[in-house]
Amino acid sequence: MGRTEHREWDLNTANGYTEDSEQRPGAGSAWAQKFGSTTRYGDFTLRYPLSQDTAMRQNMAAIEAADPDLMLIAGDLVQGAGYQPAWDEFFGYFAGEHGDLASNVPLVTALGNWETYAAINGGYGTPADQSPAVISRNKYLSYFDNDGDAANPATQGSYYRVDHGPVTVLTLDSTNGEPDENTTTGTLSGEPFSGDDSNLTAQNLSTDTQGEFTDADYDKAYTALFEGTTAKDSDLPNMTVGGKQWKWAEKQLAEAREQGQIVIVQFHHAAYSSGVHGTPPNHEYADNQSGTAMRAYSPLFEKHGVAAVISGHDEMFERSWVDGDGDGQGFHSYDVGAASDGLRGEQLVKNAEGKYEPLRFNTHSKWSAAANQPETWATDGTGTPQLVDGGLHYGHLQIDIARKGSGAEITLSPVYLFPVLDKDYKLVNTERRVYDDVVGISVGADGTATK
Repeated sequence: MGRTEHREWDLNTANGYTEDSEQRPGAGSAWAQKFGSTTRYGDFTLRYPLSQDTAMRQNMAAIEAADPDLMLIAGDLVQGAGYQPAWDEFFGYFAGEHGDLASNVPLVTALGNWETYAAINGGYGTPADQSPAVISRNKYLSYFDNDGDAANPATQGSYYRVDHGPVTVLTLDSTNGEPDENTTTGTLSGEPFSGDDSNLTAQNLSTDTQGEFTDADYDKAYTALFEGTTAKDSDLPNMTVGGKQWKWAEKQLAEAREQGQIVIVQFHHAAYSSGVHGTPPNHEYADNQSGTAMRAYSPLFEKHGVAAVISGHDEMFERSWVDGDGDGQGFHSYDVGAASDGLRGEQLVKNAEGKYEPLRFNTHSKWSAAANQPETWATDGTGTPQLVDGGLHYGHLQIDIARKGSGAEITLSPVYLFPVLDKDYKLVNTERRVYDDVVGISVGADGTATK
C-alpha cells in the first residue's frame, strides 16, 4: 500500500510570491483543513495537496510516457532498506501493482543513506552492534546485482559503470568516507569554520558523509554476521581520495574520455546543496550526513569532461555550476527533486535579529525551485484560493541527448507535476510542467562539453 501522507510544503525563501500573487491560505482555511499543516522554523506551513502515493504514481506515469532508455535513481530508493515492507513498496511502483517500468527500462541506482538504515528493525544500529546497517546494505546489493570494481569485489558492485550507446553513467558509492567524522562526538577532520563555501579549503574540507556509524564498527558487524570473513571482506567501500573507489573512478573516466563517451556521474550525497545536508560536519551549522566531502571528486570530473553530476540527498531540485579553475570548462551538479518525498526548502538559520534567513552555504548554486520559483495564487470564479503556478513540487530531471553534427546536444529539463484542483480541493489532474531552468549542453565528437 502506498503512503497517503501529505508532506510539509516550504514556501520559497527568496521571494515567496510573484508581484501579482495573493497569499497562501492560512490557518483554519479550507486548504489547511483538507490537507493539514505543520510548523517549519517556527512558522505555520501548509501541507502539499498530493499524497506521496499520488505524487509517485503521477511522476511514474509521466516518466513512462517519455519512453526513457534508462532511469537513474540517485539513492534513497526506500525508507529503510533493512525493512522488507519498504522494498515491497518500492517494487510495487516499479515492477508490481502500481507500475512495471522496471520490466522494460533498466534502473541505474545508487546507494543512499536510507539504504544503510533498517527503519524499525534497528535504524543504523549502535557502535556495539552495527548489524542493521550491514543487513540494509546487503539487502540492496541482493536486489541490484551490478558488475563493479574487479579489483575490489567485496563491494559487490556498489559502485559501477553502465554504457548505453554514446553515454557512460558512473555510479559512485558515497555512503562512507575516511577518516570518520561525527558531529555528536566532535570527531572532525577539517578545521572548524563558518560562513559560505568561499571559506572552504583543502585544510577544512570534510572527509565523511556518514556520522551515524564508523567504518570500523561496520566492518566488525560484518564479520560477526558473515562467518569466516575479515574486515577486508566488508562490502563497505570509502570514497576517500586515493582509495580503491577513487582509483577505479579515475580509470573509468579516463577510458570513457578516450572512447569519446558523454559522461554522467551519479551518487547520493549532494556535494553542492543549499539544503540541510549542504553544510559539512565542521561548520558552524553542522550536518552529520553532509555530502560536502564528495567535492574532493570535482577536479577529477572537470579534468575528464563530465557533463553532469546527479545527486539526491537534499531532494530540493537545485542546480549548481562547478568550474574550479575558472576556465569555463566545468559541470552541472544537480540535487534532484524527489518524485514523492518531502518538499523541504533551503536551510534557514537565525540572523542577528533572531529572524530566519537562508544560509546559502553553496555559492555555486545557479537555480533552485526553492529560491527561484515564487508562487502565484489567485481566487478563482468560485471564490476559492488556488495555486496558479510556481513553488516546490514533486518532479524528476529529464535528460535528452540528440545527435548534432559530429557531436551531440544534451538537454536537462527539471520536470514537475502540477496539481490542478477543483473548488473543493479535489484533484482534477496533474499537468506536466517544466521549471524555468532548462539547460542545454553541446558536446564535441570526443564527448566533452564545449566551453
